[in-house]
Amino acid sequence: MLLELTIKNFAIIKSITVPFEAGMTVLTGETGAGKSIIIDAMNLLLGSRASSDFIRHGEDKAEIEGLFSLSLTSKLTNQLYLLGIELDEPQLIVKREIYRAGRSICRINGHLVTLTNLKEIGSALVDIHGQHEHQELMQQAHHIELLDQFGNQDFRRLKLDYQSIFHEYAKLHKQMVERQENQVRFNQRLNELKTSLDEISAANLEIDEEAQLRKKRLQLQNQQTIVQHLLGALNIIQNEEFSPNDLLGQISSELSQLADFDQDYSQLIDQLAVLSDSLSKIGNQLENKLDQFDYQDESLDEIEERLSLIDRLERRYGETVPKILDYYQVISEEYDEMQAVEMADSGLQAKAKALKLQLVHQGDTLNAARRKIATNLEREIEHQFKELYLEQAKFKVAFSKAKYSVNGNERVEFFISMNPGEGFKPLTKTASGGELSRIMLALKAIFTNETQTAIVFDEVDTGVSGRVAQGIANKIHKISEHSQVLCISHLPQVAAIADFQYFIEKLSDGQTTETRVKVLSFEERVNEVARMLAGETVTDLTIEHAKELLRTKHE
Repeated sequence: MLLELTIKNFAIIKSITVPFEAGMTVLTGETGAGKSIIIDAMNLLLGSRASSDFIRHGEDKAEIEGLFSLSLTSKLTNQLYLLGIELDEPQLIVKREIYRAGRSICRINGHLVTLTNLKEIGSALVDIHGQHEHQELMQQAHHIELLDQFGNQDFRRLKLDYQSIFHEYAKLHKQMVERQENQVRFNQRLNELKTSLDEISAANLEIDEEAQLRKKRLQLQNQQTIVQHLLGALNIIQNEEFSPNDLLGQISSELSQLADFDQDYSQLIDQLAVLSDSLSKIGNQLENKLDQFDYQDESLDEIEERLSLIDRLERRYGETVPKILDYYQVISEEYDEMQAVEMADSGLQAKAKALKLQLVHQGDTLNAARRKIATNLEREIEHQFKELYLEQAKFKVAFSKAKYSVNGNERVEFFISMNPGEGFKPLTKTASGGELSRIMLALKAIFTNETQTAIVFDEVDTGVSGRVAQGIANKIHKISEHSQVLCISHLPQVAAIADFQYFIEKLSDGQTTETRVKVLSFEERVNEVARMLAGETVTDLTIEHAKELLRTKHE
């Protein structure tokens, strides 16, 4: 549901913030006041193409922001997850900024998103319908999905079963086609994988091996210098004539003569003993270091050769040894899969044939179930037509053969006959005008998208009056019982039946012009509905008529 819409510096709108409630809200006002500008702003907020022409004169940018409460669906949740948008609460703040220079910035809950991403999310939030914008209802390709929405849980399970078989068959069929058409390439890839696997496997790489080898190489390259200084250090420690340990012993002996005078001398003697012990240990460690050079397992040439091998593998398969081993794992799985395909090639034909039989059977079952749904849908839509005073209109779901796809092997198209004797015509080619508005409302009443939080009707009641106008008003309000509805209308019947009414007016001081929005009280609604009834001259009779229309709704 759209909770709030803020528009700044957009066309003749300087700054407005409009809160919305559940149910039906109607926006009324004189022609040119800016009602459609609000819808234009909403379209931009939901991802339509922007132009700097939308920016208010004298301003650098326009801003549109909407706050939505959500009833999360798996599709919308997945879309938000892929964009890295986590929800602490079921609300979205969608914001778009349009700059004079031509660039546009889109944000969802503060996250920058592309225009394509905004459009995908926007289509799940609001469905905007205008006189010539009937979206899915007027696109034949979507008719089969709309028809299936009318099915029950049993039908949905049936369709899922069919789709499971179709996906399995399609995958197997693709393997067979690729195997036949790309036999040479298949074999080349198999050989490439085997060569790479053999080369990496033969290397027996270890994760930290390269670092250890480089350390050994550095030591071997500087062996003479290292040994020279190790021997120099040992000679000093182990010198028989001038041994550091002897010096420490002499110092300790001198201090022992003073132990009776001050306890601190005893502590110093202990410290000298520790130094002497540490010096002995250092000498042992230096001897071990020298011994390592005497028992080196690898020569410098062997280490250089090993590092050269690792470097070559890194250039070919990855930047580091861990990446090479990760690549090895990936191509091992690919190689195993390709080998499995090659080994199972003889059984593919039999498996494909069996799957095709299952697909045909499940497809036939799906088609039969879909025809039953179509019959119910035809009856329900014709009932909707009667409520909209299209008593003579007939609706038909037409089926024709098609290639097997995720939806089955039939093509679905909606047909309509407006009058007896005219015959059925495709819905997508139905004439525009008042009849088209009623057809769209009848279909929308049935096919309301459960993922969308709001439906906007932009003057869909154009070209109708009298009892037809009342029928459209009733139908729009009926839709609002299940989805939030925002409606721009010039019909008093529609304005009177709404739960809330906003008045859009254009104000000018001779130098600037701006649009403002006002929530109408009951008395103000009476005056506005009377204006819509009578035009410029409002009489006591039209006031009473307006009150009667509003009382009928609100009593």
